[in-house]
Amino acid sequence: MNNAIDEAIRKIKRLLDDGELKSAHKACIELLTFDPDNLQVIRLKRKIEDKVKKINIKAIKADMKMLMGLWKEKKIDQLMPQLKTLEPYINDYGPLRRMFLKANEEYRRFLLNQQDTILHQQIQQVRQMMDENRYEEAERVSFQLKSLDIEQALVEKLIIELIHRWIEYELQKNSELLHSDRYEETMMLLQRLQNIAPTDNKIKKMIDETKKKIFFHKIEEKKDFINRGLEEIDRLTKSGKFEDALLAIQEILQIDPKNEKANKYASSTKRKLKKKIDEEVISQLQNNLPHNKQEYLENKKNFVKI
Repeated sequence: MNNAIDEAIRKIKRLLDDGELKSAHKACIELLTFDPDNLQVIRLKRKIEDKVKKINIKAIKADMKMLMGLWKEKKIDQLMPQLKTLEPYINDYGPLRRMFLKANEEYRRFLLNQQDTILHQQIQQVRQMMDENRYEEAERVSFQLKSLDIEQALVEKLIIELIHRWIEYELQKNSELLHSDRYEETMMLLQRLQNIAPTDNKIKKMIDETKKKIFFHKIEEKKDFINRGLEEIDRLTKSGKFEDALLAIQEILQIDPKNEKANKYASSTKRKLKKKIDEEVISQLQNNLPHNKQEYLENKKNFVKI
């Protein structure tokens, strides 16, 4: 085993002498996995790394010299991608580290300025879309701007303006429908607008008004049915058919819960039905009384007194 390790060390030294630093370093790492405490190999590995570091610093200096032109001309967008390739070596060379940190901060500012320029260009684009009534496209671009997370107050103000103008445009465009008796279509339109502007009080009020119109329109459509039903209820109550009358009343109240006549019929018919049931129970008890008395006299033992 020792002979094998000695041979491996000699091979590392030959690679080092030949300038094969990468292969020599790799051989050190492989050997240390078998013999991690071998001081000779550890020192060889450190020696290789020191040589590599010196070589790298020489190369870094040459690269930095070429990059200084871009740095002085403030061409940060061209400088930073090239400087990024040297990032793994910033801890090996102080001047590189300082240059990298300064350039990185400048690049961050550059990107923010670029974003700000893009933001204002797209805000103008959204306004043009609004002027051309292309509100769905404007909404999509506006919410993309929101995701940039810059100038949020400005973007929020733009979105509020967009939604307000969009709602007013849709209401004006559909003015004929809104003033017609096509209430179901009107409700569909208003619900779509509420999806655009969930907190818009004007749309909420219009939806409530349209619901009332739909309700009264349905009552008007069923007016003949309700009138015939009320006549039938009157006939049924007069003939003592209270259960049937209550079923007919329920049919009318399902259409018009606030129908005054139907509600009065409901109260009076319930009272009459209760009175009828009470009278029938009393009558039955009275009819059964002689029979119960006779049964008691004949079978006293079967009755329990308390």
